Amino acid sequence: IMKKYLFALSVFFIFIFSSCSKKDVINPYSAERKQLEKQIDQSNSNDNQINNTNIDFDLTKMSATMIYAEVFNMLIEPEKYENKRLKMKGLFTIYNEGTNDEVYSVIVPDATACCQQGIEFFYNFENRPASGSEIIVTGIFKIHQLSEENGITYNYINAESINLLN
Repeated sequence: IMKKYLFALSVFFIFIFSSCSKKDVINPYSAERKQLEKQIDQSNSNDNQINNTNIDFDLTKMSATMIYAEVFNMLIEPEKYENKRLKMKGLFTIYNEGTNDEVYSVIVPDATACCQQGIEFFYNFENRPASGSEIIVTGIFKIHQLSEENGITYNYINAESINLLN
């Protein structure tokens, strides 16, 4: 059963990271992504203080296996989580470190540490933690429609706070 699960997971990732034509390829550093970042910055400047009692999905209280499963569900059924406040613990990861196009994500391994799931988040750091640091991200899960005709969406966390654990 584990082989079937791993096969299904690998097919899922192949599907996510590949496309049929150049038109469908999503460049995360495109002008559209930069416009999305500007919109997020503007909305964050208007947000109020976080009320930690108003967390819709607190993944910090779950086991590693349950966190991994819940993050997988976020990728499969993002509509269930849209505009919900979530809190999750994982490893801080930076892609394109040292460039103007840095991308931040929180990565969650499963209980055996053989597999990982992650979600990108947007946050304006004053003092960014080192890649690989354990963090807790609190924010709103968002879905951005990239292509209405093809139904392509871009899921991310609009982070309200980042707490460094180590």
